[in-house]
Amino acid sequence: MMPGADMSCPHERDVLDLVAIGQWPARADAALRTHAAGCGICAEVAAVAVAVREWADDPRPVKVPDAAVVWYRAQVRAKEEAARRASRPLLAAQLVALAAVILAVVTIGPSAEWYLALLPDLSLPALSLPTVHIPAVSTWSWLAWGTVAAVATLLLAGGLAWILAED
Repeated sequence: MMPGADMSCPHERDVLDLVAIGQWPARADAALRTHAAGCGICAEVAAVAVAVREWADDPRPVKVPDAAVVWYRAQVRAKEEAARRASRPLLAAQLVALAAVILAVVTIGPSAEWYLALLPDLSLPALSLPTVHIPAVSTWSWLAWGTVAAVATLLLAGGLAWILAED
Protein backbone atom coordinates (compact mmCIF):
# COMPACT_ATOMS: atom_id res chain seq x y z
CA MET A 1 0.00 0.00 0.00
CA MET A 2 1.03 3.56 -0.47
CA PRO A 3 2.12 5.65 2.49
CA GLY A 4 -0.79 7.61 3.84
CA ALA A 5 -3.30 5.14 2.37
CA ASP A 6 -6.17 4.02 4.56
CA MET A 7 -4.91 1.17 6.78
CA SER A 8 -8.26 -0.07 8.02
CA CYS A 9 -10.87 -2.47 6.80
CA PRO A 10 -14.58 -2.40 7.59
CA HIS A 11 -14.45 -6.08 8.62
CA GLU A 12 -11.51 -5.60 11.03
CA ARG A 13 -13.80 -5.02 14.03
CA ASP A 14 -15.77 -8.23 13.27
CA VAL A 15 -12.56 -10.28 13.24
CA LEU A 16 -11.39 -8.69 16.52
CA ASP A 17 -14.73 -9.34 18.21
CA LEU A 18 -14.63 -13.04 17.30
CA VAL A 19 -11.02 -13.37 18.49
CA ALA A 20 -11.89 -11.59 21.77
CA ILE A 21 -14.57 -14.16 22.63
CA GLY A 22 -12.37 -17.04 21.47
CA GLN A 23 -14.57 -18.01 18.53
CA TRP A 24 -12.27 -17.18 15.57
CA PRO A 25 -12.59 -18.77 12.98
CA ALA A 26 -15.17 -21.31 14.23
CA ARG A 27 -18.09 -18.86 14.52
CA ALA A 28 -17.14 -16.68 11.58
CA ASP A 29 -19.36 -17.05 8.57
CA ALA A 30 -17.90 -18.23 5.29
CA ALA A 31 -17.90 -14.73 3.78
CA LEU A 32 -15.84 -13.28 6.67
CA ARG A 33 -13.37 -16.20 6.56
CA THR A 34 -12.97 -15.76 2.81
CA HIS A 35 -12.52 -12.01 3.21
CA ALA A 36 -9.90 -12.47 6.01
CA ALA A 37 -7.98 -14.94 3.84
CA GLY A 38 -7.77 -12.41 1.02
CA CYS A 39 -7.48 -9.16 2.99
CA GLY A 40 -3.97 -8.48 4.30
CA ILE A 41 -5.21 -6.21 7.09
CA CYS A 42 -7.78 -8.67 8.44
CA ALA A 43 -5.38 -11.62 8.12
CA GLU A 44 -2.73 -9.73 10.08
CA VAL A 45 -5.22 -8.56 12.71
CA ALA A 46 -6.48 -12.13 13.15
CA ALA A 47 -2.96 -13.58 13.44
CA VAL A 48 -1.79 -10.97 15.96
CA ALA A 49 -4.99 -11.04 17.99
CA VAL A 50 -4.96 -14.86 18.20
CA ALA A 51 -1.31 -14.80 19.32
CA VAL A 52 -2.04 -12.18 21.98
CA ARG A 53 -5.06 -14.12 23.19
CA GLU A 54 -3.05 -17.34 23.45
CA TRP A 55 -0.34 -15.49 25.33
CA ALA A 56 -2.89 -13.99 27.72
CA ASP A 57 -4.51 -17.41 28.28
CA ASP A 58 -1.16 -19.04 29.11
CA PRO A 59 -1.63 -20.73 32.50
CA ARG A 60 2.01 -20.23 33.51
CA PRO A 61 2.18 -17.01 35.45
CA VAL A 62 5.14 -14.74 35.05
CA LYS A 63 7.24 -14.94 38.20
CA VAL A 64 8.81 -11.63 39.11
CA PRO A 65 11.20 -11.93 42.05
CA ASP A 66 10.73 -9.82 45.12
CA ALA A 67 12.65 -6.54 45.20
CA ALA A 68 14.64 -7.73 48.23
CA VAL A 69 15.86 -10.76 46.27
CA VAL A 70 16.90 -8.58 43.34
CA TRP A 71 18.71 -6.20 45.70
CA TYR A 72 20.49 -9.09 47.48
CA ARG A 73 21.63 -10.62 44.17
CA ALA A 74 22.94 -7.23 43.02
CA GLN A 75 24.92 -6.86 46.25
CA VAL A 76 26.39 -10.36 45.90
CA ARG A 77 27.31 -9.66 42.27
CA ALA A 78 28.98 -6.37 43.24
CA LYS A 79 31.03 -8.09 45.97
CA GLU A 80 32.12 -10.83 43.58
CA GLU A 81 33.21 -8.23 41.03
CA ALA A 82 35.15 -6.30 43.70
CA ALA A 83 36.87 -9.52 44.75
CA ARG A 84 37.81 -10.25 41.13
CA ARG A 85 39.22 -6.74 40.70
CA ALA A 86 41.19 -7.00 43.94
CA SER A 87 42.51 -10.46 43.16
CA ARG A 88 44.34 -9.33 40.02
CA PRO A 89 46.97 -7.27 41.85
CA LEU A 90 46.98 -9.88 44.60
CA LEU A 91 47.96 -12.56 42.11
CA ALA A 92 50.68 -10.32 40.72
CA ALA A 93 51.98 -9.67 44.24
CA GLN A 94 52.00 -13.38 45.01
CA LEU A 95 53.91 -14.18 41.81
CA VAL A 96 56.50 -11.50 42.59
CA ALA A 97 56.76 -12.82 46.15
CA LEU A 98 57.29 -16.35 44.82
CA ALA A 99 60.03 -15.12 42.51
CA ALA A 100 61.63 -13.25 45.42
CA VAL A 101 61.54 -16.37 47.61
CA ILE A 102 63.17 -18.42 44.85
CA LEU A 103 65.80 -15.72 44.42
CA ALA A 104 66.42 -15.65 48.16
CA VAL A 105 66.78 -19.42 48.37
CA VAL A 106 69.20 -19.45 45.47
CA THR A 107 71.14 -16.46 46.81
CA ILE A 108 71.50 -17.45 50.45
CA GLY A 109 70.67 -21.12 50.16
CA PRO A 110 72.81 -24.20 49.63
CA SER A 111 75.86 -24.31 47.42
CA ALA A 112 75.81 -25.21 43.74
CA GLU A 113 77.17 -28.69 44.54
CA TRP A 114 74.09 -29.36 46.64
CA TYR A 115 71.82 -28.54 43.68
CA LEU A 116 73.91 -30.80 41.43
CA ALA A 117 73.70 -33.59 43.99
CA LEU A 118 69.94 -33.66 43.45
CA LEU A 119 70.59 -34.97 39.94
CA PRO A 120 72.92 -37.94 40.57
CA ASP A 121 72.35 -39.79 37.29
CA LEU A 122 72.69 -36.74 35.08
CA SER A 123 75.96 -36.96 33.18
CA LEU A 124 77.18 -33.42 32.77
CA PRO A 125 80.61 -32.29 31.75
CA ALA A 126 82.69 -31.03 34.59
CA LEU A 127 81.45 -27.63 35.61
CA SER A 128 83.45 -25.18 37.57
CA LEU A 129 80.71 -23.65 39.66
CA PRO A 130 81.50 -21.22 42.41
CA THR A 131 80.87 -22.51 45.88
CA VAL A 132 78.34 -20.53 47.82
CA HIS A 133 78.45 -21.10 51.53
CA ILE A 134 75.49 -20.36 53.75
CA PRO A 135 76.54 -17.33 55.74
CA ALA A 136 75.38 -16.53 59.21
CA VAL A 137 72.39 -14.22 59.47
CA SER A 138 74.58 -11.42 60.76
CA THR A 139 76.67 -11.49 57.57
CA TRP A 140 73.85 -11.47 55.04
CA SER A 141 74.37 -9.11 52.15
CA TRP A 142 72.14 -6.17 51.34
CA LEU A 143 70.66 -8.25 48.47
CA ALA A 144 69.58 -11.02 50.85
CA TRP A 145 68.05 -8.59 53.33
CA GLY A 146 66.36 -6.68 50.49
CA THR A 147 64.92 -9.91 49.12
CA VAL A 148 63.54 -10.92 52.52
CA ALA A 149 62.09 -7.42 53.01
CA ALA A 150 60.50 -7.49 49.53
CA VAL A 151 58.92 -10.88 50.16
CA ALA A 152 57.52 -9.79 53.51
CA THR A 153 56.19 -6.53 52.08
CA LEU A 154 54.52 -8.20 49.12
CA LEU A 155 52.93 -10.87 51.29
CA LEU A 156 51.57 -8.27 53.68
CA ALA A 157 50.33 -6.06 50.84
CA GLY A 158 48.64 -9.04 49.20
CA GLY A 159 46.93 -10.01 52.43
CA LEU A 160 45.78 -6.44 53.01
CA ALA A 161 44.39 -6.23 49.46
CA TRP A 162 42.49 -9.48 50.03
CA ILE A 163 41.00 -8.23 53.31
CA LEU A 164 39.92 -4.94 51.76
CA ALA A 165 38.30 -6.76 48.84
CA GLU A 166 36.08 -8.75 51.19
CA ASP A 167 34.22 -5.66 52.48
